[in-house]
Formats: sequence, structure tokens, C-alpha cells
Amino acid sequence: KDKNTIYFYDDKKAVQSQIHILIPGSQMKLNERLTSRTFNKYFGSGMSALVFQEIREFRSLAYSAYGVYQVPWYLNGEGYFRGYIGTQTDKTVDAIGAYLDLLRDMPEKPLRINGIKSGLLQSLVTSKPNFRSLPRTGRNWKKQGYDGNPNALYKTNYESVEFENIISFYEDNLKGNPYTITIVGNKEKIDMVKLADFGELIELTKEDIFN
Repeated sequence: KDKNTIYFYDDKKAVQSQIHILIPGSQMKLNERLTSRTFNKYFGSGMSALVFQEIREFRSLAYSAYGVYQVPWYLNGEGYFRGYIGTQTDKTVDAIGAYLDLLRDMPEKPLRINGIKSGLLQSLVTSKPNFRSLPRTGRNWKKQGYDGNPNALYKTNYESVEFENIISFYEDNLKGNPYTITIVGNKEKIDMVKLADFGELIELTKEDIFN
């Protein structure tokens, strides 16, 4: 869709709101695929990422929060962003607002790049396939479209990537793009008028979901 949309399912028993944020992407170039891991570490994957710190640590708006740009399995496939928030029902609107602020105008903290690069390079040491799984892993690499072990490509990327590459990835794949939000929560504890400010609000029934 080319507009912001919210799908809401009312669950009277819900103590928490389960919120998912989706942004469709496009076909990814190889360098974008490689840089996506650095972007994810900076933006939404792990306890030191922006999403976790800004929403859970600093503002206590969620029990859990993350966001990753999901790369396609095949090299010529399309990527997409998926985010998640688990929060108290009465904090639903504030939590979504804080998350969307990060997506609309990502804070820039360039001093974090060296720690991210170091962590990603270290992760390559533990991501080597073991002897028994090597033949199957190699076949999968070929099916995906790689000519060889992609870890070599990631190693080169991690060594050379700069903070400007994270900004470029964000601007090319996320900034200003329309989003879809799905929510399961207790309608009685949520300001539905304010929720509708985030986009077109569509309330679903059980029949809509399980038909």
C-alpha cells in the first residue's frame, strides 16, 4: 500500500498490546544486503540498538522492542523492514509514536560504529559451518546466488563500512516510506482517536483473520 495503515484486533483479555510494524522494500543490491547487518545492529537488533534504548531503556514504554531490515533469501529478492513492540495496553499510542519518530528521523550517533564493526567481525568467527553441515551450506549458497562463501564478502564490508553507509541505507530503504501496523490489544484501554492519527485505522474481527 502507498499509505499508512493500522489493523487493530480488539482482545478484551489483553494485558499487553502486541504491535508489529512492517515496511515493504524493493530488490536489494549486494552492497545493501551486506550493509543491512550493520544498520540492524545500529537501529534495532540487540540491547545497544536505538529501538531498545530509546523505547525501553530511556522511556520505559515497552517490555520488548526491536526492528530489523529482513533481507531476502535469494540475492535477487526483495527486502522489508519488520519491527515489534510489546507494551502495556495503556502505553500503546506513546510506544508507537516513539517508534515512528525513530523511523521518520533516525538519531545519528556515529561514535557507535566502531563497536558495531568489532562485534560483527567477531560474529564471523562463530558463524562458520561445521564439517557435517558444510556440503548442505555450500549448496544453499549457490542456490541463493553466491559464487562462494558470503562470509568473505561480509568481512570486507564490516572492515570498510562507515557510519555514512548506515545513514544512506536508512534514507534509501526506510525514511518516508509508508508503513503497516498490526495491533492486538484491549480497545477499552487505548485512545483510538489518537491511534487513528498514525494512519487509516481498520478494525478487524476474528472472522476477518481466520476466514
